[in-house]
Amino acid sequence: METRLDRIEKGIEALFLGISELKESQKKTDAQIMELKEAQKKTDEQLNRTDAQLRKTIEKLEKIGANLGDLGIVQGEIAEELFYRNVRVLFKPLDLRFDRMPEC
Repeated sequence: METRLDRIEKGIEALFLGISELKESQKKTDAQIMELKEAQKKTDEQLNRTDAQLRKTIEKLEKIGANLGDLGIVQGEIAEELFYRNVRVLFKPLDLRFDRMPEC
């Protein structure tokens, strides 16, 4: 027959067993948290590198855009000059003169 003392001892043993299992579970959780922190740190570092590369790429694209814009202006000026030279010669027999190009 089980006495009250036996039941109390079993209860205490179960309590200590539960505490021991809880400690082991907490250790595993702590280890997982540390792994997660490390993974987050690596992710943050990668994001910082990616952000820096993206900024450099944007700067390069802006420079390319500016250069293309300048190139378009230069090509337009060349086209205007060629047109002016050819029109002047074509209309010379008609006694028309082109002394200057109007500003746009």
